[in-house]
Amino acid sequence: MNAIPLPCCLPTAPATTRRRVLAAGAVLSLGSAALAVDTGDWVEAEPGSAETPMCFFTAGMLSDFLGRLSGEPVAVMEVECRSKNDGRCRFVSASPDTLNAAYEQMTEGKSYEEALP
Repeated sequence: MNAIPLPCCLPTAPATTRRRVLAAGAVLSLGSAALAVDTGDWVEAEPGSAETPMCFFTAGMLSDFLGRLSGEPVAVMEVECRSKNDGRCRFVSASPDTLNAAYEQMTEGKSYEEALP
């Protein structure tokens, strides 16, 4: 599994302060039909503030961005989140059918790693 570095600069404060934080991450393949985008310092996450993944804006933006790149519909689901005290935020992307099937298996108790083909 080779990771591709993914640096990005995101605003983290009102424009009046002009503060930015660099969030470093990686893109890697999961199984044969999915990609993961990982970062340990994602700006949208508020560590310890939730029991479920909370980076909804990022998931939507990644879905749109990856769909435009591929020319195909792409679904994105956050499966690990710093907001729920995970060590990183991990976004899994795949076709809507693949991700829906994985989600169904996850509701039956499988991990996302087990559920992805």
